[in-house]
Parts: sequence; C-alpha cells; structure tokens
Amino acid sequence: MDLHPDQSNLLEEAEVHIERLVEETGRFPFFALTLDQHANVSPLHLVDATDDMQDLLKLLRLILPLARGGQINASVICAPMSMDNANFAIFDLEHREAGRVLVTSQYGRDSSGRCMFGGREFKRDTPRMFGPAVDIRHAEFTFTLDGDWIRVSGSDPDQFTFESRVNRTSIVLSIMPIDVSQDRLIEVAKKLADARRRAERETHSGSNVKLEDARIHLRPSGDMAEIEYAGSDDASIFRFFGYVTRRKILSLWVSTSTTNNTLFNRAFRHIRDRPKLKRVLTQIHKGLKFSIP
Repeated sequence: MDLHPDQSNLLEEAEVHIERLVEETGRFPFFALTLDQHANVSPLHLVDATDDMQDLLKLLRLILPLARGGQINASVICAPMSMDNANFAIFDLEHREAGRVLVTSQYGRDSSGRCMFGGREFKRDTPRMFGPAVDIRHAEFTFTLDGDWIRVSGSDPDQFTFESRVNRTSIVLSIMPIDVSQDRLIEVAKKLADARRRAERETHSGSNVKLEDARIHLRPSGDMAEIEYAGSDDASIFRFFGYVTRRKILSLWVSTSTTNNTLFNRAFRHIRDRPKLKRVLTQIHKGLKFSIP
C-alpha cells in the first residue's frame, strides 16, 4: 500500500523508537508520535506507561485536541501485541488528508539482541482524529464543526450542546416541531423572542445582563422568520439566532466566556472577545444546514 509521505516518515520514526526500546528493555509500552505543520515530529510518552488499554485511551485524549485544534497534521499510535508466542507492533497511522491506516508488523530480536521487523500488513480504517469534531445528522438539519468541540450529553433528544475549551465557547442548538401557516411566522417569532429575553434575564439574574441589537424580520421569500439578538453579562458575551418556518423552530445560542474578569477588562471585553465570537459564529453558520419549511 502506498502511504502518504508524512505517514511513511512517522512509521519509520516509530520503528526506530521501538527498536531502541526493545533493545534496551526487551519490550515497548504504548506511545505516540505527532507531526506538526512544520514537519516536526514529537513523541508522546506516558509516565509509567504500560501495555494496558487505559494507556491507549490516555494517548487518544492527548492527541485528539491537537488534531481537532489544527496543531498537528498526522499522528501514529504504537501498541504492542503478542499472539502465538510472537510479538507484533500495531501502528495506527492517521493523516489529516490521507486518512487512517492500520499497519501490523512482527518484530523480534536476533542472536546479537538487535530488534528486527518483519513484513508489514496494511488495512484502511475510518478516521477518528481528523474528522469533524461535530457531525449531527438530524431529519431537519445537519451540523458539522471542526476543532476541539465536544458534545455535552443531555436528556433532551431535541437539544444539542457543545463546548470548546480553545474558544471558551458553548453552543446550544435545539429544534422544536410546529405547524403554523405562513402568515403567522412573524407572530410566532415575536413570541419566541419575548420568551428568550425573559429566559436570559432569569438565567443571568444578578449578573448585569444586557441585551441589544434585537432584530425580527421575515425573509423576502416569506417562508421563514428570523430572530437575532446579542447579549452580555459579567462573565460572558452571547448571541442568539432563531429560525421559524411552518414546520419547525430552530434555535441557536452561542456564549463565549470572558477572561481576567476585572472591572477594567470587563470595560474592554467587547473589543477583545467579540472578534473571537465572530470567528466562531462564522464557523457555526457555515456548518449549520437546514431545510425549509
């Protein structure tokens, strides 16, 4: 199988690491190598690493935010395996563009104690590091996001919550089925906007909540009403977007936490934090697709 050059380089580097470890200790634990945008290879070793599956999960948790955050372009996770008195190395190679390949290679030591590798077996597999961090396929909409976003579990099947540590941002996306005539879209949108404003003031009670830039309008096509407002409190700035069609209400709430929340920083947070929120909103709107009605 022809590998991407980056994957080939990582595979060769990983074999060198294993050879050294086996010659020094007779074995090797789970470890990983990553490749950044400048073609620099960096090892990831766990303290007191073993060949326990929990170590594999720890490596995945270390690599995933690097991959989703765009800090690396490729990785290889190296795992030992023994079967029928033979030792094997499993190389889980994944590349941002070339996908994921599993490579299995038997290894052993010759009479001089030197580690030697045998032939390689290759198998393509589904990417898990560099795919979309969020990929929701709902009957009424699709939603995809790249980066370090994770979905936060909840009990409501029609509400989807996501968080990003890098962006210090939370997203709440919800869908509610309705059945209204087209001439009532603005009426429903106004009721939704009033309910949202009341909820914001109740949720942020006592934290100097401010709501501004409210807009409600009907699209020129007449088939969808849109709601939008901006807000802030002592700890965050946020935006709300609502879309009302004859068949559904789709709500999108996005909140970015502010940092160093002193009085001075609060006074200038709109200048500092709104560009970040704007970039996140651009990504969100690009990833959200829904049908009308």
